[in-house]
Amino acid sequence: MRNTTSEAREADWEKEGNRLASIDLTAQARAICDDILARWSADPRVFVSRRVSQEIGGHGPSHQTRLERTSEIHAVNADGRVLVTVASIYKRLIHKAIASYPLRGKASQAKPTPVSTLQRLERKGRRVDLKTPPKAIEHREATARKRREKREAALAAAE
Repeated sequence: MRNTTSEAREADWEKEGNRLASIDLTAQARAICDDILARWSADPRVFVSRRVSQEIGGHGPSHQTRLERTSEIHAVNADGRVLVTVASIYKRLIHKAIASYPLRGKASQAKPTPVSTLQRLERKGRRVDLKTPPKAIEHREATARKRREKREAALAAAE
């Protein structure tokens, strides 16, 4: 039986590493998993705060709470603070890496944000990098031309 949490942590990532060694993986997935395991083995912590979990996992607070609710990562309540197990964070990253580069089939790609969503965000006043559609450019040029003609006509009438 293990006496210290560091021994238990080392056993946990060693077990995960041994399990990965017996699985057929693509070269990209193997490289990513090896990197994740190296980071995990170098990380001495057993529990981290939600914020640190978000930094390691690369997601925000809403996604963090959803991951906790669905038990994709394991969290405990410690004196009014929610702490997340480091093992569950790294295991989730390993599973994501394997799913991103399947042995048979194409590697998954991130879905681009639809243009309609970007336009909706832009209307709400958020700054979004969006190439302006040609119709909008034409409309803007036409309204500018009308304003210019109206101003020139007013100046000509004043003289």
